[in-house]
Amino acid sequence: MTRLLLLVPAACTMPALALDLSQTSWDSTGVAGPVREWAGGFQSSFGLDWQSRPGFLCLDRLGSFMAMGGIGSGAADIACGDIDGDGDADIAALEYRGRIVWYENPGDGRSFVIHSVLPAPGSGHVRMALLDADGDGDLDIAASSNGLAPLALYENQGMDLWPKTSLPQETADALAISPADVDADGDTDLVAGLCQACEIVWLENENGHGGEWLLYRVAQGTGAPWSVDAADYDRDGDADVIAAFSAGSAVAVFEQEGGSWRRIPVAERSGPLCAVFADVDGDGSPDAAAASSPDDEVLVFARSGPEWNAVFAGRGLAAPEEISAADFDGDGDEELAAVSGAAGELAWWESLGDGSFAPRTAGAVKGLSCIAAGDIDGDGLPEPVTGSIETGSIGWWEVLDRARSGSLTSSILYIGPESGYCAIEWDASIPSGTSARLFVRAAPSRLQMGDWIEVPGGRLNLDEDLARGCAFLQYRLELSSTDPSLTPVVEEVRVHTGPSPVR
Repeated sequence: MTRLLLLVPAACTMPALALDLSQTSWDSTGVAGPVREWAGGFQSSFGLDWQSRPGFLCLDRLGSFMAMGGIGSGAADIACGDIDGDGDADIAALEYRGRIVWYENPGDGRSFVIHSVLPAPGSGHVRMALLDADGDGDLDIAASSNGLAPLALYENQGMDLWPKTSLPQETADALAISPADVDADGDTDLVAGLCQACEIVWLENENGHGGEWLLYRVAQGTGAPWSVDAADYDRDGDADVIAAFSAGSAVAVFEQEGGSWRRIPVAERSGPLCAVFADVDGDGSPDAAAASSPDDEVLVFARSGPEWNAVFAGRGLAAPEEISAADFDGDGDEELAAVSGAAGELAWWESLGDGSFAPRTAGAVKGLSCIAAGDIDGDGLPEPVTGSIETGSIGWWEVLDRARSGSLTSSILYIGPESGYCAIEWDASIPSGTSARLFVRAAPSRLQMGDWIEVPGGRLNLDEDLARGCAFLQYRLELSSTDPSLTPVVEEVRVHTGPSPVR
């Protein structure tokens, strides 16, 4: 804990009034002042996080991209899972209507070995998912072709051996797919959205070995389902489905009730491209999230009785297309990450556990089109994994890295010309390898605040260094770190004015 004191004598013959003020929260930027108390306002900040932990200032989280290579003419889809059964997360990537490859992770996410699942181009596949279809403990791959061929299952028999099984012909229209144990019989089934038929179906893995599949309808006349996701959101032991549709601009949940399905509207939004279940509040019951591309929003919906209500709208990412939910920071609730091909950016929103979110900037890669999540570097926390449809670039993001430096400038505080002196002090935790510095300026006029003077560990006489008869005061904090995993933390800045002290 660092505490620094600044003593500011002022030349004035008016009676001195005592004034004690402190700033212990920073929650409203753009407040230039002058103000008579700081409350939570401040003028500006850069590179600092003032939202995650109310009452604390620290370096912001910034993403760093770890490129793994590329895939042909562009990545149409990606998925994460332990494909080779060695305990770490590998990555499967699908070239648009072309090859399928998987990247073998050595465990640290740094050097990958590429293996082929489907080496020849021209497969027609546009989406895929990882699942243990044959019950042998390793992950297989299901892929859809959106009108060109039925769903295909590629059975993982080790490294580069992936024999293909075709699913029922009715699934030739499938675009979106999601694995889940729909009938709660212990094996993995599939949910699929059929675009031209405007249906959602599920395919029963009849014998649990991935060899025979029976098709059942979840809903008809829904509009083309762009995305589907399956999870037991009502915690009754079977899987339910959430989907985003082109027609009607709708997001809806289909709740399974004894083999039948009940549609529950979630939202009517313009052009949702993706919808997923996500436990953003950590209560064990999935909430809903959707990407609304025309509205430039990522939305969160919470269930209240039989209805769903919008509780958050994340902005700042133009035209979000796909989202992924995972507990990126390990605090027990799930965050949301989204990609935009139009903006070429990845953004994520940190769940603060109380229904609110802090927006985070990750970074930019041209043409980002798909996203998944997995613990790529073996640190126990999942990371976003993305692919680009334009460049074919595949890589993962370390979103918890901190900015190397940041600053905050306070609102101008009116302290009155009658002050005999002004003392400013602050509390901060400064780990080794980090630094925190406090600067101050004071002047008779708010329009001519003068130069910044660093507050040292001792005493600074503003009567000599700044201006006499100071009526306005402003501080500036500068934080930095040489280690992206560490940050200094500022907890409080205090100001006291009063009569000149007896010397």
